[in-house]
Amino acid sequence: MTHFGLGALAGPLALSERRSLERSLVRLLAWQEHLGRFPRITSAPDAAPIVSLYAGGRLLGCSFNIEGAPGERLVRAFLSALADSRYGGIGPGDRARLSAQVAYAFEVRRVSFDAARRVLAPGAHGVAIANGGGPPALLVPEVAREHELDAEGMFTALEHKAGAPRHAWRRDGLFLFTTERVVARRAHAPFTARRVEPHEASVRFLAGLVDARGAVAFGREPRTGEDVGSGPMRHGRAAVVVQALATHPAGREAAERARRWLERELRAGLGREPPSDWPDDRAEVAGTLALAKLGGIDVGAPLRELSRHDDVLHAPWHAAQVALALGAETPEKLWRRSVQSLERESRAPWLAMAAVERGDSAVFERIADALAASVRDHGPHRGGVGTGVPELALTAVTLEALQRSDRGPIRRACELLRAFLDEHRILGDLLPEASAPERMQGAFPLTPVHGFLRADVTAHAVLARRGGA
Repeated sequence: MTHFGLGALAGPLALSERRSLERSLVRLLAWQEHLGRFPRITSAPDAAPIVSLYAGGRLLGCSFNIEGAPGERLVRAFLSALADSRYGGIGPGDRARLSAQVAYAFEVRRVSFDAARRVLAPGAHGVAIANGGGPPALLVPEVAREHELDAEGMFTALEHKAGAPRHAWRRDGLFLFTTERVVARRAHAPFTARRVEPHEASVRFLAGLVDARGAVAFGREPRTGEDVGSGPMRHGRAAVVVQALATHPAGREAAERARRWLERELRAGLGREPPSDWPDDRAEVAGTLALAKLGGIDVGAPLRELSRHDDVLHAPWHAAQVALALGAETPEKLWRRSVQSLERESRAPWLAMAAVERGDSAVFERIADALAASVRDHGPHRGGVGTGVPELALTAVTLEALQRSDRGPIRRACELLRAFLDEHRILGDLLPEASAPERMQGAFPLTPVHGFLRADVTAHAVLARRGGA
């Protein structure tokens, strides 16, 4: 029987071990910058450390070590990562801004290839292939996020790393594992966000996307911390941000600024000189106005006019948003078309919420059953909905819809949805590649492996999790 070939932890890292590892990494980072007295590292967990080094949002070096006492392994892995030239090497301008992560394999399990394809959760699982008596070829969980890889992408990358196609892998040599990891930075300072309640941290993240004029950024790049000003359906997504900001005192001033900006933008969009990022598609304009109305902006008249247009009638997702925003004023033709669309796609969270507003319990329960069935209760990323972009937003909107039911199976689905969202909220220093981790606190990514922090994804999660239960 083939062994994993890399020492794994017997249990989770204790808080004292985490603090000790962080101090050791900070000392090693300081040494590599100035080459003073080499730090004496005497303690570390009795397992094989995997050290990764980052600067400017890029991975610059990665290595693991199994030689010597635990403290020696950490030092050797760090030095090997410093000398790693596969990613372009560490330049003089990188040294002062290096961050380091040490990861230890945990919860290692041997799997068949067929089973691995079903249960591998990219971003949560590492994957390794043993190659005889030596250390395995492995990919840590962060590889999926750094390269936006799905399960197939992870296996393809492992083929490259191992230098062997998957049909040549040992039948008993494939392993999945999670990691216990610690991140350290040269500028060592605790995060204030660690002491902030999670909902407030998310609201403060959203408030940081609103500039002095009230303009809402489309999102934020996690590696650089830079804001991206515009993107598809920016104004509709901004309307969701306005809603979310208003759920907490920390966001209400930004919500009012953003609302005033959005009102100006909507007037321009409906006038003769629309903003450059105003949607061309009528259904997207209708969806934008619907989300704005839900955010408290008076756009009822143009929304009612658009609700009768064929382009909107044939776009079920946006038609359902319109129905939710208009409520009892929804044209009967639009409602009938929306309900008929359930024959093609029964997972329709916006329509479920609209059904509640109309008092149509039969339509709501029909959709609720389909939504609950779409929630993964096992396998990769348990509790999520769908596998595409933006999975976190779709999961949040599904939760917002299902929380309107108190039936037992629906409550169970809601528990899974909440757990999935809470697992992926960024709190603390969890992204070693982030140049400004303090600008990520409270945010939610597009998916477990697509790290872009689009504003409305976090806003939808805030709206779904505002009750905290």
